[in-house]
Amino acid sequence: MAADPDILLFSYGTLRQAEVQLSTFGRPLDGWLETVPGYRLDWITITDPDVIRASGSDRHPMLIASSEPGASVEGMVFRITAAELAASTPLSPCGYWSNLARAARSMMIGRKLRTRAIE
Repeated sequence: MAADPDILLFSYGTLRQAEVQLSTFGRPLDGWLETVPGYRLDWITITDPDVIRASGSDRHPMLIASSEPGASVEGMVFRITAAELAASTPLSPCGYWSNLARAARSMMIGRKLRTRAIE
């Protein structure tokens, strides 16, 4: 029996694309719109050919903490399993996880589920 998706994954970038979801998780993800306050987007250049091939771009957004009034980043929240999260972590370009973990803590979804953020 497969595990129930119990992790909330915030995506503000390429993971919102169906082809990236399929290449990362092997399935399309269901989700809803959400906003993370206190962050803005910046851009980084990706050099991993597999990531570029999956996303179609070498430029990817990255969350940056911001003290600007009203700063926020819109994205999607998806439900995934712990196994899916573990499999996707190495696929994320380096430098993302520390900023993303801080952003996840700032999310106010109001659910009793573990929350992680990913591009």
